[in-house]
Amino acid sequence: MTLSPEQWPVIGWDGITVRVPPQWQPTVILRDYLFFEDEGRPVLEMKWRHAGRRFAPDRVLKKIGKTFGQGGAALRKWSLPPALEELLQPFAATGFACREGSLDSRGLLLFCPACGRATLLRFHDNPGEEQTMSLVLSSFRDHADGDDLLWAVYDIRAVLPAAAKLRAHEFLVGRFTLTFSLDDSDLTLLRFKPAAALLNNRDLCAFGASLADPARPAGPVAPDSCTWVEEAGGPKRLLRRLQKKPLWTWLKLWHIADENVILGAKGEGKRGAPGSTIMEDIRRRYTARPAA
Repeated sequence: MTLSPEQWPVIGWDGITVRVPPQWQPTVILRDYLFFEDEGRPVLEMKWRHAGRRFAPDRVLKKIGKTFGQGGAALRKWSLPPALEELLQPFAATGFACREGSLDSRGLLLFCPACGRATLLRFHDNPGEEQTMSLVLSSFRDHADGDDLLWAVYDIRAVLPAAAKLRAHEFLVGRFTLTFSLDDSDLTLLRFKPAAALLNNRDLCAFGASLADPARPAGPVAPDSCTWVEEAGGPKRLLRRLQKKPLWTWLKLWHIADENVILGAKGEGKRGAPGSTIMEDIRRRYTARPAA
């Protein structure tokens, strides 16, 4: 089934959101860099940084040109078509083109006067795909309008407070892990797939026991979810402080059978626990996207 551009999956990362064709898959994911491929062929790379209020695109292009030149590539300016310039408002947009061997690519430097972020987008050789480029760019945003950020990649989607800062991430076969710092706490989002094979006839409580330690299951156990809660008190609390270990742990795993996936949200902190209501709200806004 061919999806219309309005149905393309949304990628959300570090404040960046953009819709890309479903066959474009991120193969390199860093804190400030995304690289997409289509069946092993490079199609798009994106890199961003905070540039303040004095962004000099010519200086940036000069640096990029030196980097490309070391690999035998030639960088030149590319004049954006008027329709594309209009599409990209209110960004300050500067175009460039590059030729490496027999492959061409076109790129843009976008500067947002509202947030001061500068983003480089480079579309790799893809003849006849000007319309796809325009559709991707029309969906591009470099900052959120509200107090929350979308983190969406592959088949996971989470909406977190903007104060949550990404500390580490890992995308392994069968397991995704994203760890954030939020106030005085650590927040970890987990994803396990294929759930049926990983559970292997175990229930969720048995599956998640090692992840929850030292917490123990709390409340009634449901077939498709399990919650662990633990907060140290008395002498144990002082000992945890001396050992620089978390004073509290909250973990919830839930099984989405239709998507054959297990999701998890875990919180830990060295100060007072934020309360189950806050953690449940984070869990509620963390979901698995149906396969296209």
